[in-house]
Amino acid sequence: MVRHKIGSIFLFLAAMLFVFSPLAFADGFFIDNQSCADAGEEVTFTISVNSAPNQVDVFGFEISFDGRVLDYVRFEPGDLLSSSRFPMCQFNKVNNNTIKVGGLDPFGSGGIAKGESGTVGRVAFKVLECKSSQVTVAKLGDDMAGWPVQAGSLLPGLDFPPEAENVGQNVGQEDDSGQIDIEGKGGRIGQEVLIPIRIQTAPQTINSFGFMVTYPADILEYAGYERGALVAKFPMVDVINLSSGNLRIGGMDYGQGITKGTSGYLVRLRFKVKGEKEGCYPLEFTNLVDDLAKFSKSGGYFCLDNTPPEIFCPQERSIAQVNSNGVPINNPEVIDFLRQAIAYDNIDGQVKVRYYLLQGIIPNEILTVKPDMSEGVIILKKDNKPIMEKIELVVEKIERAKNLLSEALDDNLDTSQPLIRPGKNLVVFVAQDRTGNFSYCLSTLTVEPIECLEDDSGKLDIPGTSGKIGKEVLIPVRLQNAIPIPMFSFEVEYNPSVFGLHRL
Repeated sequence: MVRHKIGSIFLFLAAMLFVFSPLAFADGFFIDNQSCADAGEEVTFTISVNSAPNQVDVFGFEISFDGRVLDYVRFEPGDLLSSSRFPMCQFNKVNNNTIKVGGLDPFGSGGIAKGESGTVGRVAFKVLECKSSQVTVAKLGDDMAGWPVQAGSLLPGLDFPPEAENVGQNVGQEDDSGQIDIEGKGGRIGQEVLIPIRIQTAPQTINSFGFMVTYPADILEYAGYERGALVAKFPMVDVINLSSGNLRIGGMDYGQGITKGTSGYLVRLRFKVKGEKEGCYPLEFTNLVDDLAKFSKSGGYFCLDNTPPEIFCPQERSIAQVNSNGVPINNPEVIDFLRQAIAYDNIDGQVKVRYYLLQGIIPNEILTVKPDMSEGVIILKKDNKPIMEKIELVVEKIERAKNLLSEALDDNLDTSQPLIRPGKNLVVFVAQDRTGNFSYCLSTLTVEPIECLEDDSGKLDIPGTSGKIGKEVLIPVRLQNAIPIPMFSFEVEYNPSVFGLHRL
C-alpha cells in the first residue's frame, strides 16, 4: 500500500477544508503529520522551523513521543542543523519516550538567523501500534527557549486518493481563464451537508454555464441544492441527478449575468451522509461548457468522520492557595494545567479543547456530558439535572486546529469570574471536531488551603520587680518555651538616673 503524508494532504485541503498548513502557524517549531495502516511500518516526521523568532547560536530541545506506539529508529539533521551552521551538534535517545538534540556554534560561523525558515531534522520511527499519537518538541532551552511549538500526529491511515496531492494546485493563482472549484466538507453518518461550488474572478461576463460533478454515491446521497448569490436572479438554474454519482448543473441569463471580475458561489449541493467507511473522497468537475468552457477547475473532497476525537487529560494537580479566597483563574499554574489537555481527530488532526470547572463536585458524580450544537456549548448534568454552578475557562491552546479561526489565539480568561476556591475542583475537558463528534475526560485541580500554625518560636522577657533607694535588686531575664540554642546575645536598656548597674 502506498502511504501519503497527511501533512501534504492537509496543504492541499487548506483552502477547502479550513485547514491551516504549517506555514500558516505562528513563528517557531512545527512537525508534520504521518499516517499508518499497520504495525511494523516505518514513518518519518519532519521537524521544521518557520520564521525563527530570534538568532540561534546555541540550543537544546527534546523530541517527545509515546514509546508504546513508536519505536525510535534514527534522526537525520536538516539544513538548519548542518555542520556549516553548528560545528557541534548531538542527538541521542535518552529513553523510550525522549530524544535529546543540542548544538553550539562557538565560532559564529552560521547558526540560525532571525526570521529564517527550514528543516531542523527528520526523525524515523517503527510503528508498534497504529493509533493516534503525538510527536512534539519539548523543553526548549538556550536561544530557542520559549519558541511556540506545533506538534505532529501519527494517525490511522485514511484512504486518500493518490492524486490528492496534485488536485487544486491552481487554487489561489492568477489565471486569465477563470477558476471554478469545490469547497471540501466533512461530516458523519446521518448528517446533511452543503457542499459549495464557487468561481473566482470571472475573466468575462457569464450568461450561461454548464458542467458535471461526480461524487461518491456510496458515501453521499444527493438531496437537492440551493442557489448561490451569483445566480440568485438567473431565470434558469437547475441541477439534475443524471445517475448515481453524477450531477449535471447549468444556468442561463440573457440579462446582466455574472459580471466580469466577480467572485462568489454558484450553487450549494445538499447531500445526506450515508456511508460507513471513514476517509476523504473526491468531488470532481467534468464537461465544463458555454462561458465556463475555458475555466481551470479544482475538485474538492468530502471527509467522512464518525470517530470522536481522542483526548488526553492532564494528571491531577495541586497548587497552593494564593489569597484568602483561593486562586485567580488566570494564575500561571492554572493555565499550565489546562494546556496539558490535548485532542486529536482522524480527519481534523489536532482539535480545540474546551474546559469547564466544577467546584465541589467529584468525578463519579458526573453522569452526562453532551454538546448542544445549536448553542455551541456543552451541557453538564448531575443526576440528569443541569449543573448550574460552573465556570467555563476559555483558555484556548496556542496550537491551531482545522476548526479554529486563522487569527492567533490569545489567553482569554474572564477574570471577572469567581476565583477557584480551596479544595478539590473537578475540571471537564471537552474536545469536538468540526463534524460534531466529541469526547471528554476528567481531572481534578486541588487548591491547597493556607495552614494556620501556632507560634512555637519561644519567648524572652523581663518580669517586673521592686526595691528601695540605695538597696541592691536583682532583675531576672527569663526565657520561656525554649528551642535548642547553641549561642545567644541580647541587649537590655535601662534608665541610668534610676539604676546604677552593679553586676550581672
